[in-house]
Amino acid sequence: MLFLAESYLRPQSRAALYEAAVAVPGLRTVENATDGANRPGIGIAWPSTTGEGEIVLVFDAETYAFLGVSGSSAVLALTVVDEVGRTD
Repeated sequence: MLFLAESYLRPQSRAALYEAAVAVPGLRTVENATDGANRPGIGIAWPSTTGEGEIVLVFDAETYAFLGVSGSSAVLALTVVDEVGRTD
């Protein structure tokens, strides 16, 4: 699920990823989660694969846009460019 924070996914791929996540055992809702920039949202949590704690993905409570991972990252901007190497 960290592809959400590290890579651009087309809407259809993102939807498929969310649908697959529903089948993951151990998921739970975190009503008052915050992302790495301390923005509030709704979290989806499950045990870490390392066995230490859990991972909480944070989504905007109104739009359900992915905000980041609780305590570690935040998506502050997303830009899609049409040429390799462009950043604007």
